[in-house]
Amino acid sequence: NNDDSIDPYQNYKTLKAALQKLGATISPQVHKRVHYLISTDSAVQNLTQRVRQALKRNVDIVDVAWVKECSERKERVKVNDSAYLCNELVQCLMVQKEREKKEKVRKE
Repeated sequence: NNDDSIDPYQNYKTLKAALQKLGATISPQVHKRVHYLISTDSAVQNLTQRVRQALKRNVDIVDVAWVKECSERKERVKVNDSAYLCNELVQCLMVQKEREKKEKVRKE
């Protein structure tokens, strides 16, 4: 059975189930009542639309590992200033992307 090798926290459906089990309310959109955007490293590195929206709206972008820790501890682990917050990384990646865009325009 190969299902054991799949990380349930990297799959939207199983991640959503884990969050709901912890009492979270899930929203498909990033809006003002959203407290956290749970994100994979891949989504952060690719600066997906939701990741960019969360940064723009000052929503905490939190690594999926946080959900795993909350599930294991069976309590809500504080996110503040933790290793799970990705906002600074996203900000750096956005700046880097803008810089690359400007350099590309200069070369043309």
